[in-house]
Amino acid sequence: IYYLSVLFENYQDEQGYTDPAIVIAAYNAGMGSVSEWLNDGTWDGSLSNVSDIPYPETERHVKSVLRNYPVCQMEARV
Repeated sequence: IYYLSVLFENYQDEQGYTDPAIVIAAYNAGMGSVSEWLNDGTWDGSLSNVSDIPYPETERHVKSVLRNYPVCQMEARV
């Protein structure tokens, strides 16, 4: 949990928002890789362009986590 909070804080925009797709990608591929992709324009950090992530495993991981997130939320409420 601590590392996720570090990732959310590290990737905040000017309004204090962090796209969860960026955090999930950084958790999987590492902050250095994700920062490089964002800085050089390889990926804009959005879920709509997740197919631009150059690591296939990370792309699949981001899609999988975000696809399953609503299910986990529902199970947590039960």
